[in-house]
Amino acid sequence: MDAFQNIVKATHDHLSPANPYDILVQDIQKASGRYGGDMHYALQFGIVLEGQIDMRYRDFQRLCSPGQVWWASCWEPHASRVCEAPTKLIVVNVRMEDLCAFRALDDFSWLTPFMVRPELRPYGEQESTRQTVLNIGWRLREVATQPSFGAKTMGWLKIHELILTLTAETRTSTADEFSRSHEEYLRVLPAVELLRQRVNDPVSVEEAAEACGLGRSRFCQVFRAVMNCGFHQFTLKARTAGAAQDLQTTRLPVKAVAERWGFFDQSHFHHLFRRFFHCTPGEYRTR
Repeated sequence: MDAFQNIVKATHDHLSPANPYDILVQDIQKASGRYGGDMHYALQFGIVLEGQIDMRYRDFQRLCSPGQVWWASCWEPHASRVCEAPTKLIVVNVRMEDLCAFRALDDFSWLTPFMVRPELRPYGEQESTRQTVLNIGWRLREVATQPSFGAKTMGWLKIHELILTLTAETRTSTADEFSRSHEEYLRVLPAVELLRQRVNDPVSVEEAAEACGLGRSRFCQVFRAVMNCGFHQFTLKARTAGAAQDLQTTRLPVKAVAERWGFFDQSHFHHLFRRFFHCTPGEYRTR
């Protein structure tokens, strides 16, 4: 079974500095043999409260049980299916810019669990950690379903508590990816923001490097180190996701959609689209 056959491009346009996260509560009564997934700009994590899910990335798979977490980075295709019924989850989407704005007093970055390779991401391996994650997860569910005075702020604090708790569990890792400083992530954020502002106008490496105040080679080195992919690959994922949204929301011909997002070689566009969505642009439009 192709886990990525039903990938869609999701949007979270309602997120803003005043509303930097949202919480989706899912109570699922039936197990499924079918995967569903998406890719999006917002950072995302999910907590299993009851049951079990099978989480898939391009080259990695993980079963998540109660008290365990999965993470998704910017424009990272991911898919999941429910293995047990009933299963209760919460899924949290977060604006990267606002997560970065809250500076940690210790030497780590809030972004690290999202950005390192999937196999290195902290998910709640230790039993004591899983109990803490469960407590945070149920509290976040309460924030979403029983809003009260201070609930939005409490949710924001709990999101950071979760990241801190799981980062602490993984600090023994010797992987270089987990030693990235907060400043390194901040250095490449102007390039990411430039991509968002320019929407369907391709951004060159030179323009991105200039926005970050870095030379071309140094920018490419830092971007790849902290974002776990090269700048060119990141822009291709963002532009392909934008084209997917147009296919869903407009009646423009496929060729016009491709050109709108800077793809003037149709065979190249179709090749990229198949790589990310496992179907042709035409098939995606008819879903």
